[in-house]
Amino acid sequence: MKRMIIEGLKWISILYFFLCLLSLSLYIIADLPSFEEVGHLKHGCYKTDALVPYVACKGYELNTLVRYSFNLWYQPVYGIFFLLAFPIGTLYGLAVWAPGIYLVWYWLRGRHLTKRVMNALRAGQP
Repeated sequence: MKRMIIEGLKWISILYFFLCLLSLSLYIIADLPSFEEVGHLKHGCYKTDALVPYVACKGYELNTLVRYSFNLWYQPVYGIFFLLAFPIGTLYGLAVWAPGIYLVWYWLRGRHLTKRVMNALRAGQP
């Protein structure tokens, strides 16, 4: 059971970082215009340069999903800044970086735990 939990969390963490990289590549490939270039856009996505830069979308049925897929890679970047900004920002930053922290722990210690559990199971120990 312990091994399954460790391995499951490892794959969830890897999936999270894969989705962040996919979001970054989508952002780069899309080459979106900035807000100044589009003016008052009725349909489409554009980059904003507000206090915190992000991609905004208008006029889509799946507006939230499209916007989230463009902005996912920003979350770990902003998480670093929010760690020190305010108390809730600390929780947000830790939550965003939890998969990375878990993968570092797994690489340093977790692999050895799963090997011990597997060796104990093979030897017939509970």
